[in-house]
Parts: sequence; C-alpha cells; structure tokens
Amino acid sequence: MDAIVDIKKSKFKRIFLWVLVVVWMICIFSFSSQHGDKSLNTSMGLTEKLVTFVYPQFKELPQEQQASVLDKIDNIVRKAAHTFAYFLLAIFVMLALGTYNIKFKIKVLLSLAINIVYASSDEIHQAFVPGRGPLVTDVLIDTAGAILGILMFILLKKMYFSINPGL
Repeated sequence: MDAIVDIKKSKFKRIFLWVLVVVWMICIFSFSSQHGDKSLNTSMGLTEKLVTFVYPQFKELPQEQQASVLDKIDNIVRKAAHTFAYFLLAIFVMLALGTYNIKFKIKVLLSLAINIVYASSDEIHQAFVPGRGPLVTDVLIDTAGAILGILMFILLKKMYFSINPGL
C-alpha cells in the first residue's frame, strides 16, 4: 500500500513540476508578446522606481538628466530581467528532471538545451511582435541566466546533502 502511495506522490510531483515549467514559459512568452512600446514603458516604470528607491533625490534632477539616467539604467534592468527569467526556468527544469532516474550530467545538459531552445524560439517569436525584434545577444544573456540557475541548483543540492548526509 505504501508503494502505491509513493508512486502517486511521485507522479503528482512530476506533473506539478512540469506544470510549473510550462507556466513559467507562458509568463516569459507573455512578456515577449508585449508590443515594443508597452514593454519599454513597463521596464522604464520599474527602472524609475528602482532609481528613485536607491537615489531619493532623483526626482529633483532636471528632466533631461533624469531621462539620460533612465535610458542608461533601463538596458541593464531589461537584461537583468532576461537573466532572472532563465535563471528560474533552469531551476524549475532541473527540479522537474530530478523526478527521472537519469544521470545528473544528462539532467544538466537537458536543462541547458531546453533553456537554449526556448530562448531561441522566444527571440524568433519576437520577430513577429510589433516594435520588437530577435536578438542573438538576448539568447546569450538567457543562456547565461540558465547556466547561473543550474549552478545555483547544484550548489544548493550540495549544501542540502552536506547538511543531510543520509539522504
């Protein structure tokens, strides 16, 4: 009876984790589907909030200087968002792949491949979104985020098993 319960739990866990992966991919896709102007306004709004939080006197600067600062920092914020999105996607994929009995190196390579393919397809998708376009540099940034996510997963896994050596 316990074996049946364990199988049901493991199937539920596998399905749940793959659903998490797909939901996150849909989130990435929805951000990529935003018209170029809307995407820019969203990131500029976030950038302005971050700059104001870090430098409260920002609003006292002349309008031209504010615009210049926002233009420079917004690109960093946009690329950080790419990195973070694929950082999380890689962790979610590693967790989902962890439900299979395959070698760890294969899981790492599969996760990286899934992330690269998805990042590439997402950039191709942007070619059809008004005001957007595909960028190879974004695929590279996404891939870097995925690599960081995989490395974080490995680090946390090692830490977990060093704390819980019997597992």
